[in-house]
Amino acid sequence: MIAGLSEFHGGLGLAVGPFTPLSAAALVGVMIDAMATVTGAHGLWGSDGGVEYNVGIAVVALTVAGTGPGRLALGRYLPGAPVAGPQQASPWYWEASAPRSH
Repeated sequence: MIAGLSEFHGGLGLAVGPFTPLSAAALVGVMIDAMATVTGAHGLWGSDGGVEYNVGIAVVALTVAGTGPGRLALGRYLPGAPVAGPQQASPWYWEASAPRSH
């Protein structure tokens, strides 16, 4: 029940945008649980019931969390909801793009 709710709300949060890091964490947690309890014993490839699909979803969720939801996120149309871009989602971007004072 909790895994199903986490997966549903994680996907919804990624689509909406303002809750991208939390949503990605929920999806990655569900995929790790699925890999550990269901698909891990079947190997890597999805055709054998393995972890391939779960790893793909986890990697996509982490990528969206690291880069931000982008301009297609529904959250940009919500009043007062900031849409995170790369400059807001990643602290490494802040450090790389920050002007240096000498």
